[in-house]
Amino acid sequence: MKIDIRAISRDIGALIKVDISLDPKQIGLEYDGFVFSEYVNFEGFIKSVAKGVMQLSGEVSTVIGANCDRCLRDTQIEISDELNVIFRTVNMQSGNLDIKTDDATEYYDEDEYTYRGYDLIPDKAVRDAVLLALPGKILCKDNCMRA
Repeated sequence: MKIDIRAISRDIGALIKVDISLDPKQIGLEYDGFVFSEYVNFEGFIKSVAKGVMQLSGEVSTVIGANCDRCLRDTQIEISDELNVIFRTVNMQSGNLDIKTDDATEYYDEDEYTYRGYDLIPDKAVRDAVLLALPGKILCKDNCMRA
């Protein structure tokens, strides 16, 4: 999903509210053992933090269905986690990162995301946040005793 950031692109400190729902299949969330019962929701904001640098912050949430690792019962688990990532613009003509600012030259960090023009696409960042929030062990209840 594209978010138009034209309104905040030239005003450092400006932000826009973001409230989106993404189809898990459309953002590459299909895994054995997990069924995404709901869309992946993101509620937060995009803030212009420097020339060509945007911050996406908020909360990612969804519901997954899986089998309990102890008793194998079907169970539903709510997943939610904070998301706070940086997006940097890519120079449209050269395809290189446009990382020079008025104050200094900044260096590209591989953990950051990129955007082109006035379109910021948060799908990969949201997907990554969901993957990091998935539990290592699925339990139907905290005290499941393999009943």
